Amino acid sequence: MKNLILSICFLFAAAVANAQFAGISTAMDKGDAGALSQFFDAKIEITMPNQDGIFDKEQAKGMFQSFFATNKPNSFSIVHQGASKGKASIYAIGELNASGKKFRVFIYINETAGKTMIQQIEIENEG
Repeated sequence: MKNLILSICFLFAAAVANAQFAGISTAMDKGDAGALSQFFDAKIEITMPNQDGIFDKEQAKGMFQSFFATNKPNSFSIVHQGASKGKASIYAIGELNASGKKFRVFIYINETAGKTMIQQIEIENEG
């Protein structure tokens, strides 16, 4: 019985995580900084090649507009996702193929007042 309950909880958490990342994945895949910024919290920690820090929503949107202009996305896919124990935090690791380059993308989101908000995004060039 305990295993059944744990399995149901795991499946529920996986379904919630998939739903949370659907809009984010679409925005990353299309290189749509405006759509992506709808998921940004008021302040967001961003790490990109050659820049990192904590930025407000408009600054972050501008950074992604510049990033996508230089690195036009061909595809984006989530390769792993999970949730923090006992917290309303969900994360995903994705792969972005853009302008002949491959990037590893880490996205950390949090539920705040019933809204899914991106707290942190890290983009690493994989070559």
